[in-house]
Amino acid sequence: MTHKNGKLGKRRGNHCGTIIPKGSGWMARWTIDDPNEFMKDVNGVPILDKDGLPKHKKAKRALMLKAKTRDDARAELDELTRKYGLDHPKDLPERLHALFADAEMRRKEESDRQARIEDAKPGLLLDDAFKAYTQSSKRPDSGPRTLKDYGSHFSIFRSWLAKHHTDVIEVRHVTTTIAEEYARSLKATLSSESHNKKIKFLKRCWRTLTTVPNNKITENPWDGIR
Repeated sequence: MTHKNGKLGKRRGNHCGTIIPKGSGWMARWTIDDPNEFMKDVNGVPILDKDGLPKHKKAKRALMLKAKTRDDARAELDELTRKYGLDHPKDLPERLHALFADAEMRRKEESDRQARIEDAKPGLLLDDAFKAYTQSSKRPDSGPRTLKDYGSHFSIFRSWLAKHHTDVIEVRHVTTTIAEEYARSLKATLSSESHNKKIKFLKRCWRTLTTVPNNKITENPWDGIR
């Protein structure tokens, strides 16, 4: 058998898999009997094989490959075929299941590794947060007097943090627990009106900061505070 690239190769059965281009890469695809679906005639009667058993419908299973060229994709498919014994139709669905389970495990491990790398990078600093808020095009339109009040609200919160949570230096590290603690401290010293103004601003501020690049905020810690 001669491949398109002119190289001689072993004839492969339909079950052995093929490579097809996918975007800028390559994908391996296998055709197998679907154990959950049977072929039926126009009257809905199952079609039987030569042994008198119902014929299964064909199903396709596909897996993206690491390869970027046709030759590399063929080599990668051949390696998968050897490793998982995919060159025989017997138990092929189970063998493919093992292949896809391993591929998903590797994908998750790589995703977790990338997440750890990204999480290790510094996020938006609290020292830069209010400036980022005022410069954001996503914040509500506010006049100079209102922005001055907002600056005061943020400064008061920062002073409280510096006293009670000296280790918190990034916006993302302000947790719901810290927000609730700060809200209780306000209630103990301020009127309800003053308390509400400060909490409403901080809630709005964090909501805006989630749109700032590299903020790394996963939740708005002020959302649950009444």
